[in-house]
Amino acid sequence: KTAECDALQRRLDSTACDAYLSKASCNDRQQCLAEAKGSHLQSNRTIADSVIARYSLYRGYKRIECLLDTMLLPDNEVEAKIEDCRLASYDCPANLTIYYPY
Repeated sequence: KTAECDALQRRLDSTACDAYLSKASCNDRQQCLAEAKGSHLQSNRTIADSVIARYSLYRGYKRIECLLDTMLLPDNEVEAKIEDCRLASYDCPANLTIYYPY
């Protein structure tokens, strides 16, 4: 009877130990995932701020390019072209857009 009881106790101990390790492992994974996700989201915010600045630079460069083109025009067309450049809207092309999964 003692041997049977000892075997049952070992099985119980083993099962309890496995359950504990499984739970601990799950918690470690959850914490690791939460930290990785937080880092990823912070990177997204940093990149998004950088992208906004780059889009502004892009629009500025396109406006400068437009104004430089006015130097090639006859004098009587320059003012109208400068006004066109000033009023123009320069959107960033779709192939330069960054999409974030979350």
